[in-house]
Amino acid sequence: MASIWDELTKDGPDFLGTFGRPIKFRGKDMFALIGRAPEMQDLTSGGFVYASQFSVRLFAPNGSDLQKDIPKAGERMVVWNKNYTITGVTARYPDPWIDTFVEPTASG
Repeated sequence: MASIWDELTKDGPDFLGTFGRPIKFRGKDMFALIGRAPEMQDLTSGGFVYASQFSVRLFAPNGSDLQKDIPKAGERMVVWNKNYTITGVTARYPDPWIDTFVEPTASG
């Protein structure tokens, strides 16, 4: 009997083929699953700040480049032809999916 991780690994390419959106990460074109963007409101020293952050789920099966060198906060990716910066990462091996959380890259 296959494990849940084996099933997720086997089904990953089909999920990307059906639901994946093109992104560019580390200079490579790939497909990822894009989450919805929640609007956030934070109270900072200057008052309320509005931000939009969303998740980008990357397929990283065992032995893949992404599994060997998981994404890190501060790295950048291009989604919908716009630059985004990774603000958080959730990787739980042996899960073949890595969740990154991104927000628009500040200009300047």
